[in-house]
Amino acid sequence: MEETHEQTCSIVFGGVEAGRNSRVRAEGQYPCTPTPVSSELSPPSDTETIAELLSENKVQLALFEGVEFAWAKQNYPNLHALVIVVNEHRNRQAFLMVRQDSNITRFSDLQGKQLTIPRRSRSHCHLFVERLSQENGKETKDFFSKVITSSNAEAALDDLVDGGVHAVVVDREALNCYKRRKPGRFDRLKELQKSEVFPDSVIAYRSGVFDEAALNHFREGLKKADSTATGRQLLILWQMTAFEEVPANYERILDGIGKVYLPPKPPGIKKEKEK
Repeated sequence: MEETHEQTCSIVFGGVEAGRNSRVRAEGQYPCTPTPVSSELSPPSDTETIAELLSENKVQLALFEGVEFAWAKQNYPNLHALVIVVNEHRNRQAFLMVRQDSNITRFSDLQGKQLTIPRRSRSHCHLFVERLSQENGKETKDFFSKVITSSNAEAALDDLVDGGVHAVVVDREALNCYKRRKPGRFDRLKELQKSEVFPDSVIAYRSGVFDEAALNHFREGLKKADSTATGRQLLILWQMTAFEEVPANYERILDGIGKVYLPPKPPGIKKEKEK
């Protein structure tokens, strides 16, 4: 009879999304493996640092927002998606909303007016507004008279309905939730513009670190994560609902969004040019 040995290993999850909250340590049966695992969420760091750590095998799995992963792959093509991480639906999108009775018909009409972005909005909402502002010759803070951070999306949309601000940018899930909860108030709003489809968040790995059997164990285990206490903890921590199979068009979406939204310049570049 073949003897079986209990395997243990340590996996560190890095990434901006993973580190939004304080350090978390989870011991025991980890959702992505069939064996006991000691796991740790790393503190927050910038995309370039996490991509470098992952590429150097100092971090074995990392969580990226989709657009961050698009930027990371431009410099580290040996990084690959293991699973995507979704919030109710695939494919992130930002929506710029105004009042139904507003005479605002294009983004340029919002110049000098007030915009609200809910607290903890993900990067695609911020990037969308930044790109539109820049296309009109200004940075967001200069294009609008005031950019307000509301406590949550519902409060932001309520304020818009009540005439407190001129526009709100929210993601699809927040907008759908508002429509379900307050259909009458939702009908008093209209979509001014929506963003391109952004890639979903992703758990990534470096090629050559795991064999195919281990990758399959991770992948299948993560897809069942909501059935374990630790898996539910991770999903709640990251404000997500499920790990899912990487779609066939994911690489194409990454490539497309990486061309439209360029990675931020390292802080030192501007200073060097100014010297």
